[in-house]
Amino acid sequence: MPFPRQALIASLLLGLACNRHPKDLDRGMEAFQRQDYPAAMALWQPLAEKGVAQAQVSLAEMFARGDGVPRNMAEAAKWYRLAADQGVAKAQLQMAWMCAQGEAVKKDPAEAARYYRKAADQGSALAQYNLAVMLDKGDGVERSPAEALKYYRLAADQGDPNAQYLAGWFCARGEGLKKDPAQAVALLTKAAGQGVAGAQSLLGWMYETGEGVPADPAQAATWYRKAAEKGDALAECQLGALCAAGTGVPKDPAQSLKWYRLASEHGSAPAQAALGWMLERGEGAAKDPLEALKWTRKAAEQGSADAQCHLGALLAKGAGVRKDPVEAAQWYRKAADQGLAQAQALLGTACISGEGVAKSPQEAYVWFLLAKAGGDAASARAVERMERELAPEDVAEGQKKASEAWRKRP
Repeated sequence: MPFPRQALIASLLLGLACNRHPKDLDRGMEAFQRQDYPAAMALWQPLAEKGVAQAQVSLAEMFARGDGVPRNMAEAAKWYRLAADQGVAKAQLQMAWMCAQGEAVKKDPAEAARYYRKAADQGSALAQYNLAVMLDKGDGVERSPAEALKYYRLAADQGDPNAQYLAGWFCARGEGLKKDPAQAVALLTKAAGQGVAGAQSLLGWMYETGEGVPADPAQAATWYRKAAEKGDALAECQLGALCAAGTGVPKDPAQSLKWYRLASEHGSAPAQAALGWMLERGEGAAKDPLEALKWTRKAAEQGSADAQCHLGALLAKGAGVRKDPVEAAQWYRKAADQGLAQAQALLGTACISGEGVAKSPQEAYVWFLLAKAGGDAASARAVERMERELAPEDVAEGQKKASEAWRKRP
């Protein structure tokens, strides 16, 4: 991450007034500006060897870019380090990056964090942001959401859009401090205004849910659309949902399908699940059982309980594929184990009929008990019926198993 040539010139100008060797630094800068790199090197190198920090930075930049010398990042690192250890923030920032990347020096996240902190505490917004990321992840330092937020805020106050976004995200979630939705909206609005897709998407969510700001579906749709047009999967999915419901935008199944499909292609499991339903039902496009099965399976494989249950139903009835009650029951079980009442009820029904699983009224009773606890009315009726039919000891054992499973639910 060598400094651009213009940045080097600017840093030299700033350093001239307070340096003990202004004439040679000035002459070196004049040579550098006219691209007489050998002359610049001849003037700066003696100063750098005498410990003049600004000359050390200048030499480092010449070696980093290959200005008048073969590019040599190891030599650049040597001069950056000398200047960094004298307190030059730009050199500290460069050393931090090199240590983080393992560029010409041993990769050392802890050393990177140390240099980022030095530069951050001198006011470098980029260093503040990068240090915050490391503190957030626990990379090279002990993880500290509170301290990460502190540095995100410092960078945000200097106008860094990504820092504004992440500080807003922290405030929205209550990471590093008490949850503060109003402050989150303020920060996200700044970042969103600078075009950060993640901020636009999260701001849309805040307007949709009414967190930190009065609920405004139309405003939510506006921000979702801005982010969706940049390829943000969450925004694409949420915009698809708004178009499907006609919330904040005119109801439009075709537009809903479009946004769900884009989000699905970007890996969003909720969008894949919704797209599967729409394609099965023929909403927004002609019915397409094969495509419905494809997208439902993708969502199910990502762990979506709703999609797992839906996939089980498609396989059970042979929609878009040959009927497969065994695989259907396997997907019902995955969703049931996540606590989805509908899947628990369907698995209970399979245990009664022996479709895809061994016939077992006792196991069916356990699943119906769990589905009833999850609010499934049909399962409540099934429980009443089975308690009349099963032996008392089977009822007691089933209730014990259901209670244990309920305590372990996700």
